[in-house]
Amino acid sequence: KQWYQRRVRVMLTAALIPFFTEKFGYNGPLIMTAPTRAIAPLLLEDYRKISVDRYGEAGFFTTQQIKTCIKKVRTIRVHETIQIDKDISVKCYYAGHVLGAGMFLVKVGHQSVLYTGDYN
Repeated sequence: KQWYQRRVRVMLTAALIPFFTEKFGYNGPLIMTAPTRAIAPLLLEDYRKISVDRYGEAGFFTTQQIKTCIKKVRTIRVHETIQIDKDISVKCYYAGHVLGAGMFLVKVGHQSVLYTGDYN
């Protein structure tokens, strides 16, 4: 297995998920807020068109791969906690700056990290 198949246990970002799921075989949980899940196909398709049509990128994900990938996404509500497995949980907090923006408190055993797309 590749590193991302062994170590990545949950994915919380929308930007490159078709690469991970459809091109590299990641099959773990994909978690987004409902507004992010709703707008992600439009943004990913726009990103694909600009990269391929305007800049000639090769090996990019396809429109069908975007659709297939989005079907795999599980939505999370603000203040909801999802238990990924016995050691990993994810809780969503409102980030407050754009529709669907969330911060995610990821707990692994006794350690935790607050993930936000604004500062990573």
